[in-house]
Amino acid sequence: VRSMAEVVRARAQQPNKDERAFHLSILDVDHTGFVDIIAAGQNDPLSRGIACRSGDVVVSCINPRHWRVTVVPELSGDWSCSSEFLVLRPRKGGLTASLNLALRLHHSRVRQAAREAATGTSSSRQRIPKHALLDVELPTIRTNDEQLLVRWRARMAFYEDRLSEA
Repeated sequence: VRSMAEVVRARAQQPNKDERAFHLSILDVDHTGFVDIIAAGQNDPLSRGIACRSGDVVVSCINPRHWRVTVVPELSGDWSCSSEFLVLRPRKGGLTASLNLALRLHHSRVRQAAREAATGTSSSRQRIPKHALLDVELPTIRTNDEQLLVRWRARMAFYEDRLSEA
């Protein structure tokens, strides 16, 4: 992971009152990487969380049995996420690099390595040390970048439609 992305750990600033603000909590991301965009737009966290931006890949470091990895959607506004996420920014390659990184992080070998690295007495209290995730070797996956982008555009259209409805 470390060779493909840099870690973002900057604290989020107070959202600009004139901008939409999205805060990703752990529960806003499902096992497929789908974001509950309405919930993320309504979250009002007590702590500022970690700054992130469109295209960043966020990985949950809590309860690895419920694996959560997503790419921050390309929606304008201020973005932040729970400090329980590891925020990764691909070193090069733009959106396709983000999508490829997220896809690799969803691989069963990566999920297994995360479970093995976790500490804690019960699944709901388990945490994955962020440095342990950085040392996980990512599998090579042959992907069709154009297909990834088509799927990403469909997801973005869905997010935009949901925001319009709300």
